[in-house]
Amino acid sequence: MEIILKTCWNIEEWKINIEIWKLNIKYAINWTWKSTIARAFKYYLEKNEEDEKLLKPYKYMGNNSKKPEISWLDSLNKIKIFNEDYVKEYTFKKDEILENSFSIFVENDTYKKWILEIDDLVKNLRLTFQENPDLDKLISDTDNFLNFVKINQGWDINQNSTIFKWLESAKKINNPSKDFLWYNNYLKNSSINSRYVAWQIQWKDYLWINEKECPCCISKIVDTQIQSIERFSTEYKKADIDNFNKILDVIDWLFEYFNQKTQETINLIKDNISDINDEQKSFLRTLREEVDLFNKKLKKLKNLDFYNLKDIDNIEEEIKKYLFDLDNISFYKYITSEYTKAKIEIINNTLNELIQKIRELNWKITAQKNILKNSIEKYKKSINDFLESAWYKYSISVIEEENSDKYRFILKPSDLDLEIKNASWNLSFWEKNAFALVLFMYQALNENADLIILDDPISSFDQNKKFAILNMLFWNLWDNLRWKTVLMLTHDFEPIIDIIKNELPKCLSNNKNSYFLENKNLILNEKEIKKENIKTFNSICTENLSKDINIVNKCIFLRRKFEIEDNKWLEYNLLSSLVHKRVIPNIKRLTDYIDLTEEEKCLALTNIKKFIPDFDYENILKNICDTDKILEIYNKSWSNYEKFQIYRIIKDNWNWKVEIEDDIIKKFINESFHIENDYLFQLNPIDYELVPLYVIEECNKDLNI
Repeated sequence: MEIILKTCWNIEEWKINIEIWKLNIKYAINWTWKSTIARAFKYYLEKNEEDEKLLKPYKYMGNNSKKPEISWLDSLNKIKIFNEDYVKEYTFKKDEILENSFSIFVENDTYKKWILEIDDLVKNLRLTFQENPDLDKLISDTDNFLNFVKINQGWDINQNSTIFKWLESAKKINNPSKDFLWYNNYLKNSSINSRYVAWQIQWKDYLWINEKECPCCISKIVDTQIQSIERFSTEYKKADIDNFNKILDVIDWLFEYFNQKTQETINLIKDNISDINDEQKSFLRTLREEVDLFNKKLKKLKNLDFYNLKDIDNIEEEIKKYLFDLDNISFYKYITSEYTKAKIEIINNTLNELIQKIRELNWKITAQKNILKNSIEKYKKSINDFLESAWYKYSISVIEEENSDKYRFILKPSDLDLEIKNASWNLSFWEKNAFALVLFMYQALNENADLIILDDPISSFDQNKKFAILNMLFWNLWDNLRWKTVLMLTHDFEPIIDIIKNELPKCLSNNKNSYFLENKNLILNEKEIKKENIKTFNSICTENLSKDINIVNKCIFLRRKFEIEDNKWLEYNLLSSLVHKRVIPNIKRLTDYIDLTEEEKCLALTNIKKFIPDFDYENILKNICDTDKILEIYNKSWSNYEKFQIYRIIKDNWNWKVEIEDDIIKKFINESFHIENDYLFQLNPIDYELVPLYVIEECNKDLNI
């Protein structure tokens, strides 16, 4: 697939090819703006304004029509980037090696699936009694009874309780005084007594119109009757009558909960309500105690919840405590009617079903714990094996957090049972990078990133650690990046040698590709690096001697070939004298330079012409020393490497202080591409632009080109 970037920092345009489910290596020299690529991808997905500002080239600042442009494929929705920012932002937090390490190492798809199933089951368990109409009615009915019969701390019937007021009202209704005997039938009729009392209270206000006449029937009434009517409104209140009737309703509602003997006792109390005795009060008290205990157990059941799954083994026994045994007379004497038993049987059946679900939950949690344990052990072993193979004297350990199902991954010295509290301070820069890279890999896998970007991940490590890290990333026995879409941006050639040339790790097989990035006039181009493109510099020199390049550059490559072969005898010194513009070639013997004899010169020429048949010292020297000729050779050289070598010949013995003032550029020109700086294997610098464009631009500027 092809992704196109435009106007992203110093990249005017780049068409990047990425093969899915493969390791895509993009090798480039420094100042190719590899990190810009990772930032551009991040910007595309997140559309962050700050990233847009960082990506926008200076020359387009203020130009709202010019914005970073990225073409993208819909299949890439989530990327994960490893760079310096990742090391700083996520790793080596207080008390753990990686922020939220539990989620990264343990909460994989399998773990999350189990957790969702457990959560659904627990949710259903919680709702079992929270949304249960049978339970709700039991609680409501018993609440009404408890509000009716209130007791004080001494377990006596409370003088302010509803039942006490009810008893007082009952005396007036069932046993009216002699002054109100003629109201008796009306007061005892619960269907009309409340309305009758209200009517009596209302119509007595009309007596003043005619004191000897009933306002209702317009008949004559005596004085005693008038006095009785006036006192009736003081003695009887409609609210009292209403309350009395409501309490009767409560008793009737609850009647079906009580067994036959209890119902008979309650009827006896109702029939003799005005003269309740101590035994009957004691009965009401013990009845209330039983209903109160019953009510409390119902409410606990209503609020049944599961907070700590770590105690799952005890939950079944806990649930069994909520079962009701109405046949046990030690607990229940009164509320044992067939109606109550039928209701409680529904509750008990639900509890037994709940116990079965708890057993299922227990099994799931046990399985989840095994997954958790296996995951932790797997990652511990994997990371610690890597640390050991890379000779890091540390190991990771796992600590279970108190009162939680969470775990922390911590760092310890290999030989001490001691937690490193501040890893960021104790570890070196290289150690932190190595740890961070391994942790990043697991996080990218856990988050199932569509594209994983490694921005110069291992260039700072020595050779054995580089290979250990590559092995960890792509050949680990457990999870690795082998089958992920990975973009590795690097200026380090050693991984190219290992992965492409030496085909290590072996497991990558065809799951890899490698490209060289070259920057020409801010346009990035890719050139594939195949196994056959990675050669020893000796073979590169030999190959270039047969190419159609300028003879001066051929002389340079031949001199390098002799240098590599440690052949610094006559032919090498003849070529060195040539590039240093010596009219008479010489050779260094001990501390002095001595001119080559004609015989030595002839012998050197013979060996050189084996590689460059048309070699002519004087003619080449003439061209080198001729400013116009050498500049023409410089301009016609098509690779930066050729230009660079010609430039060094041009500047030989020139005054550096007068010319280029940039010390970095001077160091690059003076020291780069010496034999000691070359890899054993490398790319041909004529075919791949290994010399940065900005260096050639400085050379051009210095040469007034």
